[in-house]
Amino acid sequence: MSSIISGSRTYAQQNKLFRQGRYGNPGPIVTYARGGRSNHNFGIAWDIGIFTETGGYITHGILYDQAAKAGMSEEIEWGGDWSRFVDKPHYQLKLGITLAMLREKFEHGEELTLLA
Repeated sequence: MSSIISGSRTYAQQNKLFRQGRYGNPGPIVTYARGGRSNHNFGIAWDIGIFTETGGYITHGILYDQAAKAGMSEEIEWGGDWSRFVDKPHYQLKLGITLAMLREKFEHGEELTLLA
């Protein structure tokens, strides 16, 4: 069973995650995106957790990959397919526009029109 464990984030929340594992802050590096540079900031990305029937948390392996790929579609991009920074819990909508264009629209309060 999978559940969304993280969705939209403010720029400040994203910056806090970016600092994790850097600049003397504890924890592993979990993102390369600063605030305004993550699709989480625009409500089109989410992270999932995959759990066993007994409540155990699966973080890797064949079962993880099978569960993570269930329900995929052409409109969704999975971070597990990335080569630079594999991010298996991460999913995001494919909008057909660049992150810079998305950020520009968001920061100017413009309506987002999805490309078909």
